Amino acid sequence: MSKFLLLLLPLLLFGNFKFNDNYEKQVEILRKFDVDSSFLNDRFLIRLFHKYQSEDKKLFFFRAMSDAILFLPTIKKMLSDSNIPNEFLYLAIAESSLVSRSFSNKHAAGIWQFIPSTARLYGLRVDNYIDERLDMIKSTKVAIKFLSDMYKLFGKWYLAAIAYNCGKGTLRNAIAKAGTDRLEVLIDPEKKYLPKESRIYIRKILALALLEGSDSIFNSQKSYILNTGNTFSIATVYIGGGEKLENVAKDIGMDVKELERLNAHIVYGVTPPDNKKYKIYIPYFKLADFKSKYKSRRIFRGEFEYVVQKGDTLYNIGKRYNCDHESIAKINHIQNNKLYIGQKLKIPILYNPEPPKKEPVISNIPQDAHYSKIYKVKKGDTLYSIAKLFKTDIESLMEKNGLESPNIYIGDSLIVK
Repeated sequence: MSKFLLLLLPLLLFGNFKFNDNYEKQVEILRKFDVDSSFLNDRFLIRLFHKYQSEDKKLFFFRAMSDAILFLPTIKKMLSDSNIPNEFLYLAIAESSLVSRSFSNKHAAGIWQFIPSTARLYGLRVDNYIDERLDMIKSTKVAIKFLSDMYKLFGKWYLAAIAYNCGKGTLRNAIAKAGTDRLEVLIDPEKKYLPKESRIYIRKILALALLEGSDSIFNSQKSYILNTGNTFSIATVYIGGGEKLENVAKDIGMDVKELERLNAHIVYGVTPPDNKKYKIYIPYFKLADFKSKYKSRRIFRGEFEYVVQKGDTLYNIGKRYNCDHESIAKINHIQNNKLYIGQKLKIPILYNPEPPKKEPVISNIPQDAHYSKIYKVKKGDTLYSIAKLFKTDIESLMEKNGLESPNIYIGDSLIVK
């Protein structure tokens, strides 16, 4: 008897739950995913929907939206322009809660949760300076391309969403085993045609989308977030390569952490030195300030590797190479300023396009016989590139030439051998 009651418990708890709430709107949402309205009777979907209607889950829903509020109008327009239902925004919420700096234990990252290999396959840059998986706009373009490809392959939007989670191969096999692509069959918990994660995943996306169509959300004080307009949109501007976001934030009177949050893909807060210019995002209402107050300051030229020695501290390493020790800590993800002997650090190379007023580093080179090679610095040279050219290291070049930092200037003469 007790076992029988236990089996009935889910039906007793959820059997009377219905989508009375804005029913026509919710049927319309399901149809956008090519899902039949009868799926509103799926008890697992009902369970998720009512779970998301709790106050703490609604708070999560709006927090996810508000964290990405500046990008929402652009993302929705991109989806719409590509003939993808706007409700696919909830796929990103299911993946990452719309947190750009979202990382999984499978090395996926960004609001659309791409792994590095997939990101690079679709043309996103992932390296020491830039991780475009964290760029909300560029990663959305890739998500649109992937979803469009899956829709062309499978013909239904709910199948494109499932393929996004488990891959087209797994979905193909599931459809072959089931003998149909009907949603209620593919996600049957007894047959297990699809992995459990994928069965939950599609229901989660649908439940979140249905939540937007519910009266409880539209009657909320924060419902304005769902209809965010251009007032909260972003502007795209260009700054130089090797520039710090911190300096741009000061120019336009903006909190640096907020600017870094909008540009989470710029990993160290410095645009890539190998680019002459690089695109960043700012709030649209800051565009006028940018046009009138922004000053280009190229700070970083590149980086070289330093191995920590006994007695080293971040402060004295920074002083030795004329570099802010906080920048070294940030680039190397160091917390509490702790170092260990043998640790490899990336040291940013400072860059100044204007030559100093003083004479070049070596104005009178001694005619000693052991100075067999003198090199004159050209445009584009760094101490690192020169050291690499002559198969030596930066420390040796600095010692031979009496340099206090790795900064060099066009026209300097350097002892290289």
